[in-house]
Amino acid sequence: MNGQVLLRQAQIRWFPKIGRDWDLQIALEDPQPSITQYCDETDPDTLGCPLEEKEIAAGVSDIPDLVFSIRRNWNDTYHIKLASVVRELRATTDSFTNPGESITDKTYGWGITASGVIKFPMFNKNDKIRFQATTGEGIGRYTNDLNTLGGLDGVFDENDKIFTLPALAGFGAFEHWWTEQMRSTFLYSYVRIDNYERQPSNSYKKTDRLSVNYFWSPMPRFDVGAEILWGQRTNKDEQKGKATQFQFMTKYRF
Repeated sequence: MNGQVLLRQAQIRWFPKIGRDWDLQIALEDPQPSITQYCDETDPDTLGCPLEEKEIAAGVSDIPDLVFSIRRNWNDTYHIKLASVVRELRATTDSFTNPGESITDKTYGWGITASGVIKFPMFNKNDKIRFQATTGEGIGRYTNDLNTLGGLDGVFDENDKIFTLPALAGFGAFEHWWTEQMRSTFLYSYVRIDNYERQPSNSYKKTDRLSVNYFWSPMPRFDVGAEILWGQRTNKDEQKGKATQFQFMTKYRF
């Protein structure tokens, strides 16, 4: 899912006990900021490369990301979770204002996300809704699409300063059980970026994705499935590209 926050990385995590149905987590995580620098050959004070070219600045954050989350569980099946992150974004790159020299700058990012799995027995007692919504600045690395592309935590401007990129992401999914062995999930997922003025016209602005699948479990722990996915990317200049994908799978759960 393009809009899902799902990142596994080195961390130190603390799980204080606050009750049978509540989970509290506090973690210090590997920061690895991903900052982009764009170049402009028309400006004599820059690196002399085309605006469409970019490089990912070296992340050198000294402080780990601070992540906090709290989750309420029901019957070990359904839950609601709130989480937040505060992070330092420090990076080193070639200077715009002093060509040939390196420059280091830092700023701070933050993010908030809400997610959950809730019961929705309108059609079948096993049906459920899954969702997640995330907003923040400088959190591109935590979002699937933005982390894959890289460089979307923030942007170096022409004055060698880092500007964080505001982001909005999320998904909603409905899981329906046709029978005890057959089920489908209908999903919509999205990502939105508030582009910085200096970014070129072909910069990533947003993506939308729709998918539907069908799974059959002919025996316990064994699944056979098929899925169709449709996606669309929109750039800063509103140019769009679309793609459709079919995939098939089998899985045995040990």
